[in-house]
Amino acid sequence: MNNKLIATFVLILSITTISSHAKAPAGQAPAVILAYADIADRALASDVVAVSTITKATRLDQKRFSNVPSGAERVLLIGRITTLIRGPESQPQDVEFVADVPLGNGGRLPKLKNRPFVIFGDRVSGATNQLQLLDRHSLLSWSNDLESRTRDILIAVNAPGAAPRINRIGQIFSVAGSIAGENETQIFLESDNGRPVSLSILRRPGETPRWIVSLDEIVDEAAAFPARDSLTWYRLACTLPMALPPQIIEGLDASARQMAAEDYRFVMQQLGTCPRTLPTLSIPLR
Repeated sequence: MNNKLIATFVLILSITTISSHAKAPAGQAPAVILAYADIADRALASDVVAVSTITKATRLDQKRFSNVPSGAERVLLIGRITTLIRGPESQPQDVEFVADVPLGNGGRLPKLKNRPFVIFGDRVSGATNQLQLLDRHSLLSWSNDLESRTRDILIAVNAPGAAPRINRIGQIFSVAGSIAGENETQIFLESDNGRPVSLSILRRPGETPRWIVSLDEIVDEAAAFPARDSLTWYRLACTLPMALPPQIIEGLDASARQMAAEDYRFVMQQLGTCPRTLPTLSIPLR
């Protein structure tokens, strides 16, 4: 890797190795249990997702850098991809990338050679064997669980009819039924690929409110709401605001505004929070 490329990396990149589920090696931070959103954030934003075993770790001149986190050392890593989870077929097996590695006991760099990691990154233009990791939490100690969960997310996003990324809330309609206590609210969401996504909340007298999500133009009232830690759940719970923006419903009459806000709040309560262990990525997800 040339000096220019290293300089490009460090302007925007600071990586920290983190263990997911697997027991941390001596001198490393204790294992961290990653949330679904932690993995989905990175898997969906990466050109390349792979299991890579480190074959060489080279210390860089730390005096050249002003943004290395305290207690870490910037290292040039070379790894061999043993499992390509996402990426082009032409992806070289041997890759190199820059990482900020936390120091172990006594301020020593931990042993990295022959350790497997799951890496999340983008290919460097003009250098297919070089990767730019997404953020300081995109080099994760491998475990079978982490690899499996990552693979499941990418299978889901590539499946026919997969939930698209939600850009914003579009239109909302809330209409009372012919009998007291009956109401239906429809919330139309705008997606990045233009595919129709809508939420329908149905209220009938003496019954618990029901809601469904539709990923096409036909609403199936028998459909189940999305399971937690599924792609559809992630697209909704981790994207939608907790409360309706007032301007979205300002065109409705007072009773419809109140019901729409109440129904939206009901859906968000049913979805639950979107927990993360790692910081949210600041780049668009795919």
